[in-house]
Amino acid sequence: MGPSSNGEPVMVEGQFQSSDPSARVASFNSAPLCSPSLPKGALPDGNALLTRAGRWAGRVCGEFRSRATDGFDNLIWRTHTFEVSGRTRMREIKEEHPFRILAAISVAAFGLGMIVRAWRSRQS
Repeated sequence: MGPSSNGEPVMVEGQFQSSDPSARVASFNSAPLCSPSLPKGALPDGNALLTRAGRWAGRVCGEFRSRATDGFDNLIWRTHTFEVSGRTRMREIKEEHPFRILAAISVAAFGLGMIVRAWRSRQS
């Protein structure tokens, strides 16, 4: 079955066929949105659909909150562990090698002083 002789759209293999563009638009606007063989009541009513969507959103939000809380707790624990191990290590270094710490501070201060002096000489 092809286009009719009077230019009206004709259904061919699930698609409307017509040479007139305005007839194509008209046929699209008149096409059914649901299959006519769909039994009445097959689609859920609006309240049930909204209830299911709300429950799904609640589950997703709860899961997201749970994962975010677990991740944040893990981050806090790792940060605290890093802080404690850093303090312990610094205490050991301070007691075992006090001159290394003084030398590191001296080198850092000297380097910072050189950088500041070079920066000030460029400013004037």
